[in-house]
Formats: sequence, structure tokens, C-alpha cells
Amino acid sequence: MQVRRVVHAGAALDLDEMLGFQEVEDGLQDLGERKAEDVRKILRARLTLLVQQLEGEVGDEHGRETGLFECARRERRRVL
Repeated sequence: MQVRRVVHAGAALDLDEMLGFQEVEDGLQDLGERKAEDVRKILRARLTLLVQQLEGEVGDEHGRETGLFECARRERRRVL
């Protein structure tokens, strides 16, 4: 019976080691997933800022064009 206990103790130790390795592996995988999520959040935020910047530029350009048309109208009125 003592032999069995030693064998079982060794098997239990191997199982504990395997479970420990699995926990470490799962933790590393979770870390990788969290880093990937962080990268996605950063890219999403940068894309949002880029869209806002481009919308602002389009708005500015539209305002400039409107101003140009108004200037042209004023010039024509002066001529008439």
C-alpha cells in the first residue's frame, strides 16, 4: 500500500503541476487578449479623432466656399 500512496502522491503532484502550468498559460492568453483589446480601443479612438478632424476640415472648406460666393455676389452688386 505504501507504494500506491507514493504513486498516487506522485500522480497528484504531476496533476498539480499540470494545473499550475494551465493557469499560467491561461493567464498569458488572457494578457494577450487584453493587450489586443487595448490596441483596438486605441485605434478606435484615433479613428474617431481623425473623422472629427476631417469633418472639421470639410466644414471649414464649406464655410470658405460660402464666403467666396458671398464675395462674388457683393462684387456683382457693386458693378450693377
